[in-house]
Amino acid sequence: MKKLILISLLLALMAVTAQAAVKFTLTVADTAVGIPSWITSSFSPNKCLLTYEGAGIRMWLDGTAPTSSVGHSLSSSNFPLTLDNKSEVDGFKAIRSSTTGTITGTCW
Repeated sequence: MKKLILISLLLALMAVTAQAAVKFTLTVADTAVGIPSWITSSFSPNKCLLTYEGAGIRMWLDGTAPTSSVGHSLSSSNFPLTLDNKSEVDGFKAIRSSTTGTITGTCW
């Protein structure tokens, strides 16, 4: 009986501490965008997996807003992109460098 109670408590603790994945879509246009604040503030994710559909984008991971000519230049062939820590998740910002595109992300 004690083992059953202990197992039940451990499973309950794992359920409480497990972090669910959160999905989102961003339009990358002529204003820099980042991971939505409702995700970074409510869920505080440590990782995100991003895919991109569209032409080129520029991005920074330090919270600085890129411009259409300044920032790391990426195309859809550079994706998927993984943000590996909370600092990168919080600091990710992207802007289009040519036509509007779409970032689809999953954070956990």
